Amino acid sequence: MPHLFTRILDAGSQYDLPDYLKNRVRPTNILCLLLIFVLGIPFSSISLLYFPKMAIFPSVASLICVLIMVANGLGGIYYTRVVLPTMLLLLSSLYNAFFSTSLDDAITSVSLVELSFTLIPFIVFDFREKGFLLFCTIFSFFILVVFPLSWGYFDMGYDGSVLREGPLAVLTTCLALFAQIGSIYGLAVLNRQSEERSTQLLSEMNEKSTEAEQARKALEVNLEKLEIARTEEANRQWTSEGIAKVAEILRSHGAGSHIYDSLISMIVKYMGANQGGVYVVDETEPGQKVIRLMACYAYERKKYIDKSFAPGQGMLGQAYLEAEYIYMTQVPKNYITITSGLGEATPTALLIMPLKINDTVEGMLEIASFHKLAPHQISFMEKIAENIAGFIQNNRINEQTKKLLESSLQQTEEMRAQEEEMRQNMEELEATQEEMRRNEQAHLDEIARLMQEYHSNTGLLQKKDQEMSGFMLAVDSTLAMVELTLEGIILTANERFLSLMGYTLPEITGKHHRLFVDAAHSQTQAYTEFWQKLSQGEEQIGEVRRQAKNGKDVYLSASYTPVFNEEKEVVKIIKFAQDITQEKQAALDYQSQLEAISKSNGIVEFDLNGNILSANANFLALMKYEAKEIYGRHHRIFVKQVEQESEEYQQFWEKLRSGEYISGEFERVSKDGTNVWIKGNYTPIADINGKIYKIVKYAQDVTEQKMLERQTLLQTEELRAQEEEIRQNLEELQATQEEAVRQALELQAHVTAVDASLATIEFDLQGNILKANQNFLTLMGYELEEITHQPHRIFVEKGYGASSEYHKFWQDLKEGKAQIGKVKRLTKQGKQVWLNASYTPVFDEKDQLVKIIKLAQAIES
Repeated sequence: MPHLFTRILDAGSQYDLPDYLKNRVRPTNILCLLLIFVLGIPFSSISLLYFPKMAIFPSVASLICVLIMVANGLGGIYYTRVVLPTMLLLLSSLYNAFFSTSLDDAITSVSLVELSFTLIPFIVFDFREKGFLLFCTIFSFFILVVFPLSWGYFDMGYDGSVLREGPLAVLTTCLALFAQIGSIYGLAVLNRQSEERSTQLLSEMNEKSTEAEQARKALEVNLEKLEIARTEEANRQWTSEGIAKVAEILRSHGAGSHIYDSLISMIVKYMGANQGGVYVVDETEPGQKVIRLMACYAYERKKYIDKSFAPGQGMLGQAYLEAEYIYMTQVPKNYITITSGLGEATPTALLIMPLKINDTVEGMLEIASFHKLAPHQISFMEKIAENIAGFIQNNRINEQTKKLLESSLQQTEEMRAQEEEMRQNMEELEATQEEMRRNEQAHLDEIARLMQEYHSNTGLLQKKDQEMSGFMLAVDSTLAMVELTLEGIILTANERFLSLMGYTLPEITGKHHRLFVDAAHSQTQAYTEFWQKLSQGEEQIGEVRRQAKNGKDVYLSASYTPVFNEEKEVVKIIKFAQDITQEKQAALDYQSQLEAISKSNGIVEFDLNGNILSANANFLALMKYEAKEIYGRHHRIFVKQVEQESEEYQQFWEKLRSGEYISGEFERVSKDGTNVWIKGNYTPIADINGKIYKIVKYAQDVTEQKMLERQTLLQTEELRAQEEEIRQNLEELQATQEEAVRQALELQAHVTAVDASLATIEFDLQGNILKANQNFLTLMGYELEEITHQPHRIFVEKGYGASSEYHKFWQDLKEGKAQIGKVKRLTKQGKQVWLNASYTPVFDEKDQLVKIIKLAQAIES
């Protein structure tokens, strides 16, 4: 039954109507029901009893109300609201006309009904429907003022005294007053709804403003994080690319001095500096070191400058002694022209970086710039300085080893020639002696000459022997040396070898060479073939890994040289070696850096026509290919069709073939057709002659970053949409406020009366009283000071206040659940009072519960 009643009241609300019109459907239906039961049925009943012919008027009015509710249910709310006040007012005026000849003898109850009908337009129409309101007002004026002048023509001679005096008059007057009060109450309800709607719109506007502000702050935070991440990523990418370029120069330019020209020009350009120089420590004489300028580059040109410094001389020499870099932003005016020789312009910033490896300074880098250097640029210089120092150190060791080996081989060859010459002389001497036996007297002078020549050759041989001894002493003090039999048994070793491997001579004499080799390698076929080749007279030269006595690995640049006797037979093996452990570790560290770059980047190589030569696992995983699917194919398989056919794509490869370095963000297509965003660079690689022979691409997946940028754009659009929605809400709020002001002015007296009839009180979340209005204080018999900060339970019986039901009542309120219904409370004097009350939780803008508001009205128990 309640559900059916609700459907009748809401008939017509289901249609897509403007809000102001939808808000008038329910009041119109309520008003129709009120008029049927309060006026239609009672007046029809009275008329049937006393004036049967007059019953048609209230009956038709009731029927009109029923038809209006039906029409509303069918969507006719636009027109039924005009019919309701006009037809009811006309019928009530005709009803009065049949009993009266003028306004003087009009029936009071019917006149009051007419007055109540004049209020109906203000209930069923919105203030913005000014046309309807004006029509109804003019019609009401006509019916109430003009139409009564014609009542005399409608007099049917009915005696209406029963409606003018007596109990029936009182009853009909009460019904008319009740209808009028109902109309006034309806206006008050509409005003209350308008206020609630205004409050709701204000709340929604505040919530949306808060959401918009939060979205804006979140967007700013995301943009800031994105910018920081982009800057850090760019710096890392810049550093990695620079290291790769330096490594490529060190790898591909050989060991000539021209490598320093290529190196300093690349560093100056990459750093965005204007001047730079690379210095190498040169030990011209034992104990005398000179820091010599090897290459200089300034203002995009190579400078031919001959400069050198002693350790400790000037700022550069001081940095060499301290082995720490110097970075200055206050450069003396005459510094460049006096000390560095890089030109006459005074730079803004100066960086002097030691080329240091394993605490040994191999040279210096000097960079001058018109702009200050960023921290990541200085860090980049530190990283490449170690790589360059390793290159210089390794190059110097190789040069020294090469010179010593060449000198050793040359002197060995000379000794062999001298031995051969002596052998021939001895043979010649023996032949001469045989001839002397036959012709002793004839060749006596010749024998004396040969003996003299023999003594001369012997002296020369002794001199050569002394030179060879000096050479061997020099080799012995510079290189580690060990002698072995053809089977690998150790015969002897010099002090440098023993110190390097951590042994004494007695510990290794007579032991096999595998003492210095790890057990696994000593059992390999390669190790067996190594000794087979030596025993066959094949020299073995290269870098080898050996184990010292303490178990640590020692890397040697070694040569195993077979020694031959006069019959060209190998009699022993001599090994010369130099410790390159530190250089090897630096090379391994450099290789690890390259591998780290390969692990964090996708790398692919192309020939000059764009055909794929190789690709690492990262790149294949990013593009979802297998290696065999792409080798030999053109780069265009990763490019959209439109880009493949464009002029820009052709120019792209022309630039790469001409040696131009290209970097940026590129959109590519994977094997399954999905779009992939790549941030990377295409680097042309030159051979030792400077000719470009391939292209290397370093790439990182930035698809997610691109998606984040697009999401940021979408959030910006959503923020704009929210701003537009707020603007529309403000316009609607303004219209609602204008309506509320009109209704407030019209019904101020009624609202004041209603407000005065309610008792209100506020509590905190623990049920302690915050404040109460005068209605509540009067109802409960308290003063405000008596109840402030007191618990709510002072108004309830002790048994109920300690019950689980009372506890659950406040627990539900703390969870934000409103409580509405009839409650029993106690006044200060202990008297029971029954209230119709609503306990409403109040939330702040953060949706946090802050207090409880109670609205109450006293009722009969």
